[in-house]
Amino acid sequence: MRVDVPVTGPPLRMAVVFQEYARSLFPWMTVRENVELPLKEKKVPAGRRRDLVHGSLSAVGLGDAADAHPWQLSGGMQRRVAIARAVAYQPQVLLMDEPFAAVDAQTRADLEDLKVDLPSERDQLTTRSLPRFGELRGHVYRQVQRARERR
Repeated sequence: MRVDVPVTGPPLRMAVVFQEYARSLFPWMTVRENVELPLKEKKVPAGRRRDLVHGSLSAVGLGDAADAHPWQLSGGMQRRVAIARAVAYQPQVLLMDEPFAAVDAQTRADLEDLKVDLPSERDQLTTRSLPRFGELRGHVYRQVQRARERR
């Protein structure tokens, strides 16, 4: 990860999960269609879209909800649909506004494990003790401090 390149605009491969996630989901579309929509816009081939949608829904624990509509889901499940859509897009940068506010503690821990550049099979206890986790946490903290100093 390069830290010496100035940011001149939003990255091309960026995804955002808004705090008001329910407003970003289309109620007339199924969960699958909501997750797949940005992949269609990105012109991802159908087979690859299917794999990405299935993988991201499974990762957030909604593999069985693909045919449901957002209005049929709880708030926490709707939030996970929004996260699955962002994850399926495979962004370089993922911005999330209070992404875990409406989910239970176990789901929060599971979702936190999705977003880190560490081995995919992990748990919170192991993850937090890995040297790479410390490196990533330190990197984020330094970037926040630099941004504060420039204000």
